[in-house]
Amino acid sequence: MRPDIDRLVHEELLRYQTTRYLHDYQLFQYAPRRRLWTPMERVWELVEFPSFSMLEMVAAYENAELYRKAILDERFSVLDYKIFFGRSVMIHYLGLINYRKAIPELREIFLHAEDAELRCFALKALERMNAKACVPEIIQTLRNDKDRFIKYECVETLGKMKDRRALCALREFYEEAMGNIRCAEFQGKKFSEYFDDINNVGHVLEAMSIIGGPLANKTLQETLAYPNIVVQYIAERSEKIARRGI
Repeated sequence: MRPDIDRLVHEELLRYQTTRYLHDYQLFQYAPRRRLWTPMERVWELVEFPSFSMLEMVAAYENAELYRKAILDERFSVLDYKIFFGRSVMIHYLGLINYRKAIPELREIFLHAEDAELRCFALKALERMNAKACVPEIIQTLRNDKDRFIKYECVETLGKMKDRRALCALREFYEEAMGNIRCAEFQGKKFSEYFDDINNVGHVLEAMSIIGGPLANKTLQETLAYPNIVVQYIAERSEKIARRGI
């Protein structure tokens, strides 16, 4: 009886990470000799700049279904720094090759994973796949999540997806940040104490400018008229983005 090759490969993948060894292997007499993945020496470069070698691309396509199953397996670490591999890298690969069969698993990780970094990787993969079916849940996360980094990534993703359903939520996020800036100025706080809010205003203006529409234009004009030179500069930058039609 032929064994379950996917299960065997999955177990071997887990064993590799657990023991931190990367090498070719052969599954009994049924599977050809192959590599599970290509080791990455510059994982963060790969994350920041979504390009990878032909060998890595082939490996990702060959193992996409295994990665899809493995990303929900909590026995894998988020990222093993000694071998530069883990669930986050598998998620990144799935996004780069646009493996849309993994959308349900990526959605599950984005909504329910405890690790914020892993959630961000899942969100970025959904963004690359332009998974607009997930937009309502991304909007709800933007409104309700307590993690500011997750909210920041949600803003960027909604802008890049260019979905007008997100405009109202983005406007709410904008108003919250502007309210914090006004309070900080009234209290005479230093610029460094409310820099995050100014950064959020710039981020949300860019997202709204990319999406476009009357609400985005209104928000931009209000910001250009605000009596704070830094806020005005950020608004001008977003206006240039709108004019380029990015």
